[in-house]
Amino acid sequence: MKKERGSVTIITLTTILFIIAFVVSTFTIIANRRQAQAEIKKETQAIYESDVDNAEQIYQSYFANENEVIPIQTADQLFSIATNKNIVSGNKIYKYTADADYRLVNDISFNVSDYITKYPGEFQNSTNWIDIEEQIEKGVFTGTFDYNGNEIIETDANGKTIIHSIINYVEYLESTGTQYIDTGIIANQDTCIEMLAATTTDVSNAGNGVGFIPYGAAVFYNDSAFECYSHEGQFQINYNNQNAWIGTVNVGETISISHNRNVINITKGTTQYSYNFEDTDFETPRTITLFAINRTTAYEGANVLVGKARIYSCKIYDNGVLVRNFLPALDENNVPCLYDKVTDQYFYNAGTGTFSYQ
Repeated sequence: MKKERGSVTIITLTTILFIIAFVVSTFTIIANRRQAQAEIKKETQAIYESDVDNAEQIYQSYFANENEVIPIQTADQLFSIATNKNIVSGNKIYKYTADADYRLVNDISFNVSDYITKYPGEFQNSTNWIDIEEQIEKGVFTGTFDYNGNEIIETDANGKTIIHSIINYVEYLESTGTQYIDTGIIANQDTCIEMLAATTTDVSNAGNGVGFIPYGAAVFYNDSAFECYSHEGQFQINYNNQNAWIGTVNVGETISISHNRNVINITKGTTQYSYNFEDTDFETPRTITLFAINRTTAYEGANVLVGKARIYSCKIYDNGVLVRNFLPALDENNVPCLYDKVTDQYFYNAGTGTFSYQ
């Protein structure tokens, strides 16, 4: 019994001594920290007092010059671009203006669901991040963004992983008469194409495999068709089994095309041509091709008639849903192609030869 009491006493004393030692150590650490903070405060005060005439200059030295490149290291910093917020990074304060230059200093991974409440304006349809290219396209961001060899890895609200990295965009792709792109999209009565294109050296009859051809898919021009091309100096538009000839086509014109279901609008500068077809249900038997007409019925000895055109951009919607968002680009091997921002894939020439570009 005495031995047991003695053991309990020793354990109790050991515990008390441990607690005392812990309290003393904690107190010492806190005291040292406060002393260090006091010394820093004292030194800072001394700096200001010794050079009070330059106090404003000392304060301003903590702010980055407006011409300095802003480092982006976190998702919070990424979502603060073009917000005019003052944000500390490293030992400087940067102002995140819309026209500043930014550089990604490391890979950033984020899940949309973790940030959409905090930064609602950075996401569209409660699903995806409005990426840098889209912000530039919309005019929200007018500066520069250098991926610096790094990636932004987004997990959207549907669990899909999207990798944003440097894409070498060019101004346009140009078909010289043998190159075209297969979009992989079947057209129907709910298809919409929005395109910025230009005519080049030949705007004659696209039926002979030349002329201006921005897009097309059909059985034939009057059967399950969704097409646009030049014909005898006019734009010929085919919608299912209906046809329209509108406006004039001239060499070297930049043209905005909106073929939204049964309504076609073509704009050249301040001139606009429009036509409304009767709304009917149909589906093309083949996929839409750009720079070419893709038909099941051969014409002039070919099912795919390739034309001449420049394409600057092209969006394709299916019943209001964006399914392709093409921009001209060079891949990692400098091969000219179209980059689709929806599928995060390059679409290559399905014809012969090589696209021209600028």
